[in-house]
Amino acid sequence: MLTRRLLRDSLVELMQTESIHKISIKQICETADVNRTTFYAHYCDRYELLEDVEREIAKGITAEIDKLTDDNEPEKQLERFFKYIIDNIERFRVLLRDCKDNTFALGLAHLSIKRFIADEKFVKMKEDAREFIYQYIITGSLNIIEKLIKNEIDKNPGEIARMFKTVVSGSIGAFSYA
Repeated sequence: MLTRRLLRDSLVELMQTESIHKISIKQICETADVNRTTFYAHYCDRYELLEDVEREIAKGITAEIDKLTDDNEPEKQLERFFKYIIDNIERFRVLLRDCKDNTFALGLAHLSIKRFIADEKFVKMKEDAREFIYQYIITGSLNIIEKLIKNEIDKNPGEIARMFKTVVSGSIGAFSYA
């Protein structure tokens, strides 16, 4: 819906210079060129709007990964994942800079590794080893995503995906005895 998109885009634009806590509904409405009644017809407050922006991003990543239905290769899916982040980098910078909790960032990290955690070796690990390696991979994913949005990684999505796959697969392989 066009109005929701305008409101989401307005919030992201405003968040480039202000914290979500300092942005008013009035500012969002002025930027989107809609009235307050229209805003409240769609959202109860700015935090619900922010959640909608986050859902839109997660949905976009999932849709991008799911385009590869013919090729269920995790490396290609990771390449799509990292390409989506690069293509939408301003949204990611804003969302990850201003988040007070890790819910959104953790959700992204989980999306980046969910194809690997179905690996047969991973599934057969003892639960404590599986939890340990999962936390290790999640932390690494968060750091890679953070460095990517800060432009600290000078690689294309395919190179990042290959390196990520190597690290994750190697980690799972190293713990498969457990």
